[in-house]
Amino acid sequence: MGWQLRVQRLPIHNIWDLSNRCLNIWYNLSPVIYQGLVASMPRRVEAVLHAK
Repeated sequence: MGWQLRVQRLPIHNIWDLSNRCLNIWYNLSPVIYQGLVASMPRRVEAVLHAK
């Protein structure tokens, strides 16, 4: 999501601009990205549990 914010041409003037752009990017993510995030969750949860 970070790179998608950086490549946009219009400047971000306040927190509402940032929030709206983040939501817009999030709602327009490809299903492939969602699948990757879901598939990575068991590994991420395990890493958190081992870190404690």
